[in-house]
Amino acid sequence: MVFSNKFTAEPLKSLAFGSISGTYAAIGTASIHAWDQCVINNTTDQDITISFDGTNDHVRLGTNQVLALGQGELSMLRENGKIPMGTQFYAKQSTVTAPTKNAIIVMGFYFS
Repeated sequence: MVFSNKFTAEPLKSLAFGSISGTYAAIGTASIHAWDQCVINNTTDQDITISFDGTNDHVRLGTNQVLALGQGELSMLRENGKIPMGTQFYAKQSTVTAPTKNAIIVMGFYFS
């Protein structure tokens, strides 16, 4: 069977625990493509706050919590239901205690 659209993963983005503090730090590099799906995984041992603009708090993820955004959920972020090309994700600690292990991981998927 041949499909006209191929579901493609963009390279993984991550931010190690040692780079997470009380101020926002970039998680990897900005997205190269507009994403149809996004998964954010907090593998650290502390709650983490995620921002889509580096200034405002958007999502709080508990220890080992995963946020999966698909076409329906993304439509709340943008009219066309995609995370735009060039989006940079940011993370900071949510509590006074900084994480001591693992990382924040962002995975993006798009149709090409």
